[in-house]
Amino acid sequence: MKRLLILLLLLVPLVCFGQYHIKSGINQNGSGGYIPTSGYINSSDGYSADNSGSITFEPEALAYFARMDKKPADDTLKYLNEFIDSLKKNGTYAKLDRIVITGLNTVYNATLDIKGGTSATLISSPTFTPYKGITVDNGKYIKTEFIPVDSASHNYRMNSGFMGVWNNSAIGGATYRYLIGTFDGTRLSCIMVENTGKDYALINGIPWGTSVTYTSLIGLHTASRTSGADNIVSVNDSIVTFTRNASVPLSPYQIYVGCVNSSGSNLYYANTQISLYMIGGGLSAQEIKNVNSCTQRLKTKLGW
Repeated sequence: MKRLLILLLLLVPLVCFGQYHIKSGINQNGSGGYIPTSGYINSSDGYSADNSGSITFEPEALAYFARMDKKPADDTLKYLNEFIDSLKKNGTYAKLDRIVITGLNTVYNATLDIKGGTSATLISSPTFTPYKGITVDNGKYIKTEFIPVDSASHNYRMNSGFMGVWNNSAIGGATYRYLIGTFDGTRLSCIMVENTGKDYALINGIPWGTSVTYTSLIGLHTASRTSGADNIVSVNDSIVTFTRNASVPLSPYQIYVGCVNSSGSNLYYANTQISLYMIGGGLSAQEIKNVNSCTQRLKTKLGW
C-alpha cells in the first residue's frame, strides 16, 4: 500500500505539469498524426511547443486546420496560429474578407481561405512548390472566388477596399503585369507592376492611380482605399498615399490573382511566385504596416 501511494505521488507532477494531451482531433490520411481541435499541444502529441510547454490555439486557427488535407510541418501550426493571433490583436483581421496562404505544404491547403472559409480555384494547373507558393504564368492563375458586391456581408466595399499579395520572385511578363485585379472596362481595382520599377494601384476607381517605386519585388504589395477619395499603394514599408476621384460602383467580376479579370477575360499576366494574398476593407497606412510586419514574420518562419 505504501509503495502504491509513493508511485501515485510521483505521477502527480507529470499529470499536472507535463501532459497537455489533445483528446479530440481530426484524423489526417497519410499525415502521420492529427490536427488538434481544442486545448493545448506539446511534444508528446508530435507538435512543437513554446517555452512554457503549451500553445493555446485561436478558434479561427483551429477551424482552418480542420479543413486541411494533410498536417503541415509541426512548427507550421504554431506559426500560422501566431499569424492569425497577431492580425487579430492589431485589428486588421476583422477588416479582411479573404486570407489565403499559398506557400503551405500541399496544393489543396494552398487554396484554403482562412477568414471566409472558402477555397480558391487554380486555373490550368499552375506550378506549386511546397512552403514557397504558386507560380502564376501565361494562362495559369488563381480565381479567388471573391466577387465584389457592395453589401454589408463584405468588408470590401465601394468606398473601402484592400488587396495585398506577397510576391516571392522576379516578375516576368508584359510591360504591365497584374498581381491581382478586376476590371469591367471602366471600374478598376488592382495591383499592377510596371517593368520600369514601379507599382501602380487603384481600388474601385477610374484608371489610373499613382505609383510607388520599389527597391525589391520580393515582399508584400498592397492597394487600399480608405474613403471616397483616399488611395494607398505600397511595397513592403514603401507607402504612397494619394487622392483620387471618388469611388465608383464596383467591378462586378470576381478578383483574379496573377492577372486581371477584364470583363471575364484573364489578361496581363505576371509570371511570378505568389505566397499569400488578402482581400478586405480599406486599411490605413499604419494598418498596412501592421499587416506587412505580421506577414514578414510568417515569411521568415515558413522560409518563403
